[in-house]
Amino acid sequence: MKRSLLLFLPFLVCIAVSGLSAQGLKTAKLKNGLSVFVWEDSTMTRTFGMLAVNAGSIDDPEEYTGMAHYLEHVMFKGTDRISTLDWEKEGPLYERIVALYDKMADEPDPAKKTEINREINRLTVEASHYGKSNEFSSLVESFGGAELNAATSYDYTVYHNSFPTAELEKWLEIYSARLINPVFRAFQSELETVYEEYNRAANNPSRQEARFLTDNIFAGTPYARDILGKAEHLKNPRLGKVTEFYNRWYVPENMALILVGNIRASEALPLVNRKFSRLAAKPSPVRATFADTEFRGKRKVTGKVGQLPVTAVVFKGVPGSHPDRPVLDLCMGLLDNSTGSGALNRLATDGDLLGANAESATFKNIGRIILTGVPSYDAAQRRFLSSSSVEKMLLGAVEKLKKGDIDEASVAAVKTEMCKTHDLRMEGETFRASRLADAFVSGMDMSRLLDYTEIVQAITMDDIRRVAREFLTDDYLLLNIEQGKAKKEERFKKPDMQPITSPEGRSRYAEWFETIPSKPVAATYPDFDLKPRKVNDLSKLYHTKNTENGIFSLTLKYGVGTRDMPKLRLAVPLMNNAGVMAQLKPHEFKEALGAYNATASYSVDDDYLYIRLTGIDVHLREACILLTRQILMPALDEKQLNGLVGGAAQSRYLEKRNAEAISDALLEYALYRDKSDYIDRLSMSEINDISISNLTGEFQKATTYAAEIFYVGTLSFDEAYDILSVNLPLKAGEIPSASPKDKPRVSVAENTVYFLPNPDAEQTHIHFFVESEPYSALDNEVEVQAFNRYFTGGFGSVAMNEIREKRSLAYSTYGHIRRPLNPGNRAHFIGFVGTQADKTVEAVELYLKILSEFPEYVGRTEIVKRFLTESYNTSRPSFRTEASTIAEYLRQGYNAYPALSNLPKIAALSFDKLREIHRKYIAGKPVTVAITGNPKDIDLNALARFGKVERLSMDKVIR
Repeated sequence: MKRSLLLFLPFLVCIAVSGLSAQGLKTAKLKNGLSVFVWEDSTMTRTFGMLAVNAGSIDDPEEYTGMAHYLEHVMFKGTDRISTLDWEKEGPLYERIVALYDKMADEPDPAKKTEINREINRLTVEASHYGKSNEFSSLVESFGGAELNAATSYDYTVYHNSFPTAELEKWLEIYSARLINPVFRAFQSELETVYEEYNRAANNPSRQEARFLTDNIFAGTPYARDILGKAEHLKNPRLGKVTEFYNRWYVPENMALILVGNIRASEALPLVNRKFSRLAAKPSPVRATFADTEFRGKRKVTGKVGQLPVTAVVFKGVPGSHPDRPVLDLCMGLLDNSTGSGALNRLATDGDLLGANAESATFKNIGRIILTGVPSYDAAQRRFLSSSSVEKMLLGAVEKLKKGDIDEASVAAVKTEMCKTHDLRMEGETFRASRLADAFVSGMDMSRLLDYTEIVQAITMDDIRRVAREFLTDDYLLLNIEQGKAKKEERFKKPDMQPITSPEGRSRYAEWFETIPSKPVAATYPDFDLKPRKVNDLSKLYHTKNTENGIFSLTLKYGVGTRDMPKLRLAVPLMNNAGVMAQLKPHEFKEALGAYNATASYSVDDDYLYIRLTGIDVHLREACILLTRQILMPALDEKQLNGLVGGAAQSRYLEKRNAEAISDALLEYALYRDKSDYIDRLSMSEINDISISNLTGEFQKATTYAAEIFYVGTLSFDEAYDILSVNLPLKAGEIPSASPKDKPRVSVAENTVYFLPNPDAEQTHIHFFVESEPYSALDNEVEVQAFNRYFTGGFGSVAMNEIREKRSLAYSTYGHIRRPLNPGNRAHFIGFVGTQADKTVEAVELYLKILSEFPEYVGRTEIVKRFLTESYNTSRPSFRTEASTIAEYLRQGYNAYPALSNLPKIAALSFDKLREIHRKYIAGKPVTVAITGNPKDIDLNALARFGKVERLSMDKVIR
């Protein structure tokens, strides 16, 4: 076992793990118990930081559920130093607020509860004069911190964001300082935001399906509880209990600090120790234990809660640290894998099922094996096949696995695919950090993470048979989700409350924080001279060297999409399960490609057809030859087409019952009228009449368009060109591409309000649209980026602060100027608020006010400037996307990396320039407001003051 030199640092208790140095990972433990993971990666230009706390919703007290999630929200509100302008005045008010929440929770009289809540609101408003609840997020943003966020899961809670490596000291300072005497200020407004999150989830039709599954799969365990908490507990929050939860679980020994990026552990660890050793050592909390659900025999449960019929077969699995976890993952891979060669994949590929999936769900304490299948659709009878037939097919695949009815070649191929997928994911810093957090929480030996390939390759056939027989038994849960409308969940009605203030100035901590020095870093940019090579007349090949691993990625981007060829919406999905005419059946093609450790996928959007191939470079030629045979002679499947027709029919049915789809359809109507994607599309009668031959011809025609080919791999440009120019289906005399195209929007002459009633909506969705001016990236890119960041970038932005932070009118709100696809065409502004129905008029009025006035936030412009500067200096595309990103920059008119011309523009930014953008693109122009919601709770007459009101029917916007 190798020992790191870090062992000799006196302030650390270090852990040596075999193989860590070679893979860039260093681990250590501070004397107070905090675990530290530093993953060095010199290929990155930034660092991703995460604080993982080994406490999630399963640790909520049974009588006070939702605590972990509540705490996640208020951990951004600062401390008795961060975010306070005068703690001597704010502190006593805060203590009174804490006491009142506990008093309100104990009060049985609803009228008295209301009075206490009013007093809480009064004190909250008074306390807000002395605190800036968004200062933490603004400080992170000020040094280039991006994507600041957090998440609560069953097992743990994480706080994370990326930042410039040169700002490591600032990141460590503020992430550690937030843990010292945290203050959960503005709890009332954050509580209302949680209510809005709950209502928003209730609006999601998938939520009822998820609740049905978890309620039964984890029955009798804390994993069956909603992470958001039970409704009765959410309505009676105890701020004192949130504090108790923090004090119990947020102790150093129960947390891990994770850093992944362009960082050196030898430099980072002394800083980590200096900052995080300020946290006092405390004993780890004693966890409550619980008995897992017993599975005995077959138990069947049916719920009419689905959009599509689904059958699930559930077995007991293993927790995350169990030594059989990799073997169980391999068993699942033999049933369902990304190459499409698994037993369940074959059922879907052959059209026996519309879809099938196998998953080993592992948690800290328990695990489940979940097999799901969606029955195929009989187009002639217009019905789905029975759930019993799905169950029989799922269990049939399981029996073959238990008997060992698999060949070693298939096992070897799945092993290789698992390792390839793992390596591809590990290229991303977020995935690496998440895996480290998962390993820390589950207590898994880190060597199992780092030696993943060796562990998987060492699994034997005997291991597979043993594990399959041990866990895939006759004791299982059968869940049948039938189509139906689930009962409505309780909706939280948010009480009236006065908005909190956002005072000028900043805390003494913020002033001191600004004095922390940054280490200057010389910015480096990728080579802008792509020098693609022509393949045939119009198509071009781009090359990027892969120095990370032996996995190639190849993308063929054909210059046509569904806007010009609408039938590609059906043809392209069928290609994902196509065979080769007169040569290979669909599953045989997938198996043949899998034998070369390769996978292929097809997708399409409005403007382009994409064919993606990934694999091992040593098999690039063979994989391309096989893919070319499929592209030139595709054998599309009739059963698959029937399934797509059934899926399309079901989708059309569900669109008018799905709040998200209804809202999107109304926005499409406001933007494009009869050219909306929900109107200008193939009718169901046209879809029913489409034949396999018609779709085959449509796909083949699309591949006659000019293509851009992006290869990323270990081969040199010459080696790659020699293989790809000969072995890809690139036809001479290509049709020139006219993509991308900007879809013409409607002309708007006056303020207009479109209202689409949705009586089932638990939340109102409000979109705002402003048609704008011609746009060129070379002229206004920086100023528009700054405007968008100023308006809704982060919690300190105008819309987020005014709508969410001050008034809790929305869990989600945004607004940004969208640039056109092609320089010189018009830009447009799109905004959104999701709010409670009876707050609709207030939300519209407020949004239009801030959109019209564009208020100046003192200091916000400088924060935006610093954020953009650091982003330009330290952000660059990954090696997988570098060539395609630069190609797009060139199309936009840049002749050098954008940072070179844009950084001086950022330095010259002022609020006046942002106001100029506001005047040019938004001010004085007609605003269209598109609202979907329950008309019973919305004052429709009041909407008239915002513009001409047009009430629409569902059939008008969805056809």
